[in-house]
Amino acid sequence: MSAYIILTALIIALLSLTAMLAICICCRRMEREKNRSIVLRIREQDRTAKELEHTRIEKQTLEKVLEAKLAAPEKTATPDNRHNDPV
Repeated sequence: MSAYIILTALIIALLSLTAMLAICICCRRMEREKNRSIVLRIREQDRTAKELEHTRIEKQTLEKVLEAKLAAPEKTATPDNRHNDPV
């Protein structure tokens, strides 16, 4: 009879250890997934920040080009020099 009690105690102890091991494995997996999602979000934010910086630089360049073109005098309108031609 005492052998059954000892056997039952051993089975309960093994099942408890197995449950603890399963819980630890599950927690590790959840922590890895959480860290992986954090890394993916950070990478996406970095990618978005790079795109925004590139867009900002393009915008500034276009603004400078437009300002230069608008500030420069129009050279397409030349005066009519027919009166000064020695014909």
